[in-house]
Amino acid sequence: VKERQTLAQFHIPMHPRGPGEQQQFKASPQDRRHRAKDDGEASALVLFDRINKRLGSISARLDSCELRLEDAAALVWTVSEISGTIVSLGKRVDDCELQATKWRVKNAFHMESTAPRSPVTASEDDALK
Repeated sequence: VKERQTLAQFHIPMHPRGPGEQQQFKASPQDRRHRAKDDGEASALVLFDRINKRLGSISARLDSCELRLEDAAALVWTVSEISGTIVSLGKRVDDCELQATKWRVKNAFHMESTAPRSPVTASEDDALK
């Protein structure tokens, strides 16, 4: 009798239902808490699934950004190499111009030293001394 009262308190039928029977009983507060817990777990699973999908999306975007950063780093390296080459070529051009200037000065001095001289007058000779 005590078992029947306990089971009656929770509105749980004493016999298993047949295939055609419907479950007809009131939910006790404990049943409602259990269902709420199940609903909460289901909601948590849905939320967890959404978070996982979002994290997957974020991860894919980060991978894409990393690839772009690698491309950018490669581009920066290439630009740096080109810049270094330009600086090197500029130095070589400067060296060539310096050499050309030295040759012009040397040739001008050589031409001047080997050029026939005009006779110097006494006053010009005194002025040079």
